[in-house]
Amino acid sequence: MKFFQASLDKKFILKNANMNKKMYTLLVVVVMIFLSGCAIENKKTEQKPVQVDDLPKKQQEIFDKNQECFKLKEKIEQKLENKQSPFGKTSLEQIFYSPKQNSCLYVEYSEFKYANSENCYNRRLLDVLNDGESSQPLEGCLSVCPSLKLDSTTGGIQNNCINFDRVLEEYKK
Repeated sequence: MKFFQASLDKKFILKNANMNKKMYTLLVVVVMIFLSGCAIENKKTEQKPVQVDDLPKKQQEIFDKNQECFKLKEKIEQKLENKQSPFGKTSLEQIFYSPKQNSCLYVEYSEFKYANSENCYNRRLLDVLNDGESSQPLEGCLSVCPSLKLDSTTGGIQNNCINFDRVLEEYKK
């Protein structure tokens, strides 16, 4: 009887050992799958904060540069006040930092009368680093009043200020 019991114990132990090997193998496979899933998820979450964290930094940098540009406002206003322009009195409409140009830009505005019509206006976008008397604007528009009737002797001036604000926004991005 002891022999029979010993033989059963060996079979039970061997059976349990095989079962334990299978369980350990299964457990190892499950743990590896779990860990690889965590590693993949970790890579995804590592990328997101970098993008989210950069956005406020960039916005803060643009804000700071806008503040620096705003410090030039008085100097530009004085310059425009003394400017001799064929369009009449010229004033500063706005000043801002442009990431596109990596510089401070401003819009000068002037009103003028054109051949006994209502007031017309001229807007020009200039870079503070290149705004001398002979410099060309980055963008510009000349608008005549809708009631003004043009003929071939007027040079064909048209209202080209319709898209100026949209173009201006591109410089602010």
